[in-house]
Amino acid sequence: MDVAGCQPPSTGNREQPTFQHPIPPPVCTTRANAVPGVPPVPLQVFGWSFDIQNDVIKWANDHDFEPGMDEYFREQLARSEIRTRLPFGYRAVAQVHDAASPNNIIGAKRYCFVIGSNKSQEDIDLAFDMTIINQFRAVLGPDAQLQWHKYRYRADDSGI
Repeated sequence: MDVAGCQPPSTGNREQPTFQHPIPPPVCTTRANAVPGVPPVPLQVFGWSFDIQNDVIKWANDHDFEPGMDEYFREQLARSEIRTRLPFGYRAVAQVHDAASPNNIIGAKRYCFVIGSNKSQEDIDLAFDMTIINQFRAVLGPDAQLQWHKYRYRADDSGI
């Protein structure tokens, strides 16, 4: 499917990797659904997490995006370009905890293009919408790791 003029990168004779759905978390705990004595369920988001210096520049290199430009501006433009290529309504960016950090340091963070969250069952169901997932993979590449992440806070004004 053509997403905002973006064709997925050619994979040659290689078969497209199948998407393995990660196990979704339960619906997050709010004041309205809290049960005394039961640990709260934190808010999580489902999407592609990225590190600007590594993952966004890799995307720019893979897509021959603005070669030769100053790295700082290239990072900013590439992140903006990825966002415009994602499906309308699915361009929210959140900060998430970096599970790969040693001892999951409190300050360790990544950014995440969000598909859904565990705010409600309807939001959780978005993690299983293959139309949206395939649109994300068309932009980010067939090997993009879409998964659940511990939410830190919204990194932009587009909502989650």
